[in-house]
Amino acid sequence: MIFLLLCVSLRPQRLCDNIPPTWNLALRVWLISFPISLDAHWSLTDELRSNNICLRNAPNKVPAKRNQHLPNIVSNALLLMKKLILAAITTACATSAFAQATIVFNNRVTGTILTHVYGPNAANPYLSRVGNGPTDTPAGVTDWAGFTLIGTTGGLQSGGIFASLLGAPGFGVAESTLIPASGGGVTTFRTGSASGQITPTTATFNNIPPNAPQATLEMVAWDNSSGLYATWTAASVAWKNGIIAAGTSGTWNQDYLGGTLPAPNLINTTDPSQSVRSFNLYFVPEPTSAALLALGGAAMLILRRRK
Repeated sequence: MIFLLLCVSLRPQRLCDNIPPTWNLALRVWLISFPISLDAHWSLTDELRSNNICLRNAPNKVPAKRNQHLPNIVSNALLLMKKLILAAITTACATSAFAQATIVFNNRVTGTILTHVYGPNAANPYLSRVGNGPTDTPAGVTDWAGFTLIGTTGGLQSGGIFASLLGAPGFGVAESTLIPASGGGVTTFRTGSASGQITPTTATFNNIPPNAPQATLEMVAWDNSSGLYATWTAASVAWKNGIIAAGTSGTWNQDYLGGTLPAPNLINTTDPSQSVRSFNLYFVPEPTSAALLALGGAAMLILRRRK
């Protein structure tokens, strides 16, 4: 306790910044409430000393002329108790209100999960593909020939591609209602033998209770080489308007998240088929391009029927 108070007096801001976010606010509240309670304690001690009253003595041994001070001592003791109880309640409420679910945001965990993110297909930049290949974990049958991993030579540069994690409490939640992680949820990609994999981080969700037994998650990635789309909220709009390339892993059911418990990996521990999957970035056709493609398809159909 003495060491903690010394740290607080010397560098209080650094102390608060170096603890987990779940306890950050609780510590700040405690740092405010503790001096108040300590002040009441010192006031009570000073009064006891000034009146030379020893609490170990029996009541009948307290000098009669000093009994008049007892009501003030009792009042101060009650005040101290009230302040301590209020500080404890405030700390507990702050911790509960700001508790967050956590998960390890990493698609390269040896023996547990291994997926990849690819750039747009060179022959067809509008092509979307999702699914694990034979060398992924869990292994799948998706063919990724013709795609280039993010971070490899000739592909998209790792630093310009962002990835984020979306989530919501409960299984089978609609993709449109998923919310980006509130902390640690945006990262970039690695290079070399780890091309196609993200730089690991721990994502936190303030919309999901800590230690939640069920959640729906989805990994997304997008091209931010322009520096204009630092968040998925902004990038998704640009993607749907055909401005940038992006992609999603598709949703999966996560059977538990961390909080006070250790943060899990991006895979359902009871159903491995529910996990993050490999996917690629692609372009959504602009409305005009889509209209032209539709007209071209209709024209081809009419010509075939005439023949």
